[in-house]
Amino acid sequence: MTKKRLSDLLREEAQNLPDKEEGETVIEVTAHKVSESELQAEEEESSTDTSEQTTAKRTNPTKADLEAMVTDLKATLERSRQNESSLMEKMSDLEANLDEQKELVQKLQKELKQVNKVKSELEQAKNAAMQLAEANSQLSDEVNALKKGRQDKQDKQDKQDKQDKQDKQDKPPSKGQLTQSFVRHQRPVFKEADEPGDFAAKTWLL
Repeated sequence: MTKKRLSDLLREEAQNLPDKEEGETVIEVTAHKVSESELQAEEEESSTDTSEQTTAKRTNPTKADLEAMVTDLKATLERSRQNESSLMEKMSDLEANLDEQKELVQKLQKELKQVNKVKSELEQAKNAAMQLAEANSQLSDEVNALKKGRQDKQDKQDKQDKQDKQDKQDKPPSKGQLTQSFVRHQRPVFKEADEPGDFAAKTWLL
């Protein structure tokens, strides 16, 4: 398509030339066929020229471009500063929260120690109460056993005394017991010197 277009352009250019007049020099241009390799080389050269121009334009920015770049850099710097300030504030808040957490942990540890201490004391008191209850139970058992032993002994003694008394009542008195009983109940015998008359005579002076 490119070949045809170049040929057409050359032909149109040749047709548009004015007719030669007398005395004028006419330059004849002979159209020749352009090969594909030549056309490709020409296109690459044209593309290279365009790229070089663009690169040159980029490497040589204008004042407006520089001002725009400076403005963008300033905006970026301001955003960075704001982000830094925000991060510093967050860091300060986190440090404050960390300090509060440390204080809370220390307080909880202290309370935990107190709770463990109270728990240990309660456990000791519980053990002491159990030991005391066990000792009281043993003592009560011993007291009850002692009371029962005494009561059994007393009951046995009372029973024995009662039996002895009953046996004495049921047994007939012996000769000796009768003699003693008779002597005990016999009237006193007075001697002649101890008769009542003599006694009154002897005691009249009193």
